[in-house]
Amino acid sequence: MAVEAPQGAAAVAFGSSSGRAVGSRPSESLLDGSHGSPVGSWPRNLAGITILQSVIQSWEEGTAQLGLSPSKAEKTVAAGMAAVSMTVILGNGCSSRLWTDSWAPVGPLCHFEPNLFAAISNAGRRRSVKDGLFQNRWARDIVGALTTHADRFTWKWSADGKYSASSTYRAFFAGLTVLLGAKELWKTKAAPRVKFFLWLALHRRLWTADRCKQHGHQDDDACFVCGQAAETSDHLFLGCVITRELWFSLLAPVGLTALVPEGAEDIGPWWRPQRQRLDHDARPSFDSLMLLISWSIWKERNNRTFSRAVAGTQELLRNVVREAEDWVQAGFETLAVVCPIWSCNTVVM
Repeated sequence: MAVEAPQGAAAVAFGSSSGRAVGSRPSESLLDGSHGSPVGSWPRNLAGITILQSVIQSWEEGTAQLGLSPSKAEKTVAAGMAAVSMTVILGNGCSSRLWTDSWAPVGPLCHFEPNLFAAISNAGRRRSVKDGLFQNRWARDIVGALTTHADRFTWKWSADGKYSASSTYRAFFAGLTVLLGAKELWKTKAAPRVKFFLWLALHRRLWTADRCKQHGHQDDDACFVCGQAAETSDHLFLGCVITRELWFSLLAPVGLTALVPEGAEDIGPWWRPQRQRLDHDARPSFDSLMLLISWSIWKERNNRTFSRAVAGTQELLRNVVREAEDWVQAGFETLAVVCPIWSCNTVVM
């Protein structure tokens, strides 16, 4: 809660068996070194703080009825409670203490800069905000050396604390969310509309039969290519029996039989590990090949769905080869290494 501290208000007192004077601040005993580092402070003028005063008064009355008095530990806890519960709305700065009251956005300065506070004299620790800031009197209250070591600057973005351009560059991308397939798809040589198509496929945003059924657009979710299972993206591109036959017929002539999909899988997690199995120089061709086959499967699916035109396996293979040749003529040279092999292969043609 925020507390405004006007001048002239009576200070709250902690009754104790040690004979502390009425009106003394509970945190003063914490600043003389007997209780270690300061845990907070209590404003001298607390007009209007009726709730916390009532709690403390009820606690003291309860302990008094039992013939007990607050211990030092209990007073420390109470002072800490006051420190974390109250802030000062700064007015003229005459009543709030510069170092131990919570008048700044960072809280008590003794907590914010404990090393500097340790070098402040006892008199300086009791200065008000107004008195301490006037002509920088707080600086003249420094009586001890802050440290004997030279200043050292550390860079937070590197493990050894030293600046580096690479750590700075990585810091600009801290918290970056990596999108599935974004890096690989960006570098793949293919037409923009084909890239956009595969982006939708990677994130399950193609209007396959199962998605249309989920949205109430149709009652049946059977695969339009094979008719043997629900048409999901996983099934359509990698699990369908006709799709797998197409993959095998196109990958076998170029020596990539090991990369033929074995069943329905998510196309994104399947694509990335498969390309890692190839040499770095062969990956661009495989990436374009993967987009080409997936795009051809999607076009065949749409032909069967909307035009009721069904292409046989051999016709579908020839369509893929012609599409690949068109891509090469359009400037996507990554497929130039496979087109001659497909054209000479009797299985494909």
